Amino acid sequence: NISASLSQALNETVNSLECDACTFIANKLDTTVFHNPKLLSLATTELDNICSVLPASVHDACLAAVQTAVPIALDKIGDYVAEEGCIEIGICKS
Repeated sequence: NISASLSQALNETVNSLECDACTFIANKLDTTVFHNPKLLSLATTELDNICSVLPASVHDACLAAVQTAVPIALDKIGDYVAEEGCIEIGICKS
């Protein structure tokens, strides 16, 4: 049936465009938010403030952990959003 074939092709095109748009937005979110030096600075500063109220015996270790972990965590979250986010919310197929 030609009508069913056209309908299926149109539906696949719309789904593909939705996936492409979602992927574009997810990649922009990754680069503009999760790899933004201001966010890194803000997150690091806030966690450093938490370290400052900890006992002196763990203060330096806490600061070192924050400096190491925050960039890695933001990078991993951004990568996940860009690579898996649209699949997770059901817009793209795996």
